[in-house]
Amino acid sequence: MTQNDDANFTTVYVVDALNGELITTFDKAFDNSSKDGKWIHHEFKGEFAELSAEQREAKFVQFNEMKQAFASIPDEGRNLIKSHFNGMKQEFTNLSDEDKVAMRAEFKSQMDEFSALSFDAKVLYLQELANSLK
Repeated sequence: MTQNDDANFTTVYVVDALNGELITTFDKAFDNSSKDGKWIHHEFKGEFAELSAEQREAKFVQFNEMKQAFASIPDEGRNLIKSHFNGMKQEFTNLSDEDKVAMRAEFKSQMDEFSALSFDAKVLYLQELANSLK
């Protein structure tokens, strides 16, 4: 699939998966204006756009530390935590709008507390969380 920058259409190539031969092509029109604000990466960039370079760098260091802490616990613990959060996502879709706002605020405060912990404390916290989910 190729996108033409100067026009609002994309050329789609339909290919036989077995032998790789081109079956047909067609142009598909699209409208980028409806995507504004819809995609999470736009919101993500918007949040970081408001930060100074030093604040942005500190956030990335913080994210990398959380990622390393998560990677340092055993696979079983990581899988338990992932399944726990997937269950939370499913429950979230069934909540009312007011409950969603409250849950987002609660989760944000928990993440702020977690972010402030040292690396060792983060690892310990994640291990305890995984043990509590067994």
